Amino acid sequence: MDILDHSDLDHSDIHHCDLENIKMSEESVVEMYYELIILGTLMVGPFHGYLIAKIMQNILGPYGKISAGVVEPVSEQQERQQHRRSHIPSRRYRITGDGRKRLHDLMLDTTSYLGEYQKVFLQKVAYFSFLQPEERLQLIEHYIGYCQSLVSYGTARAEELAQSGTESPIQMTSAQLADLLTGMQHKIHQYQQELLWAEELREQVKAAMHPSASQEGEAGT
Repeated sequence: MDILDHSDLDHSDIHHCDLENIKMSEESVVEMYYELIILGTLMVGPFHGYLIAKIMQNILGPYGKISAGVVEPVSEQQERQQHRRSHIPSRRYRITGDGRKRLHDLMLDTTSYLGEYQKVFLQKVAYFSFLQPEERLQLIEHYIGYCQSLVSYGTARAEELAQSGTESPIQMTSAQLADLLTGMQHKIHQYQQELLWAEELREQVKAAMHPSASQEGEAGT
């Protein structure tokens, strides 16, 4: 099943079954994240391999690094793999019908990336135009629950640590305890802000799905 024309994307680490019953390796999760970016990029139109790599690097940021062998259009290992077709790295790539289905599956997958789901969800939002409004809302609702669970977990752990104080089994000094709590509270605040943003995003999607009566009236005048 080809998801890209002239593509060598390796799916050997992607198992099409119930992802909840699979303990995904860190390498597989990274590859799936890269795959999401590549397919989402190609939904816009054909791109040369070097440009796909540049787009990915821009998304990953100045400290991100594209792993060799993951992005096939720019991989130096492509011709060493017997099950791959040789091609010129500067060739243009386009997404296939199977690739569109694969992207849809990756977009709706909410179980494979939970350890890194914050950055994954942000990338999914960039591709929301490829989903139905109901599917967008489904992903947002899941992410809201995800953020709420992180806020609850972090708050409970911080309160537990603050109450136990220096008598904690970890045996910290009061200064060490204060530093640890500062970091934990900062992370909780980050998740709270992420939660507020997700709730705003949900309202935007709902408004687009169900325009207000005033908006409908303005459209009819």
